[in-house]
Amino acid sequence: MRNLYKPHVLVLPEDEADQQLANGIKLSLNINNQALIIDKPAKGWLNVVKKFTAQVPEMRRYQSRIVVLLIDFDCKTKGTTPEKRFSKVTNEIPEDLRSRTFVLGTLVEPEN
Repeated sequence: MRNLYKPHVLVLPEDEADQQLANGIKLSLNINNQALIIDKPAKGWLNVVKKFTAQVPEMRRYQSRIVVLLIDFDCKTKGTTPEKRFSKVTNEIPEDLRSRTFVLGTLVEPEN
């Protein structure tokens, strides 16, 4: 059973490919399986942000929780850039949680 008051990392992947990246890290490194939680794919980077927003009260409750937002920066949407997407995501992170929230991703499709 997981003790959420102990240090742990919650990964919020954008899609199945990102989830597989996180699972590969979990399987390839000497990691305590109880300390790494990989959520189901959010199916879009905006949904990752929504899932994170829903986690804010939990993060404040569990002071040892770290959250990784694992998104793609391939920016298929016209008029956007990786920098704009990163800025939009990081602007949703409350100031008091910035030291425990990380935004990671690839500039191309993770499958590549």
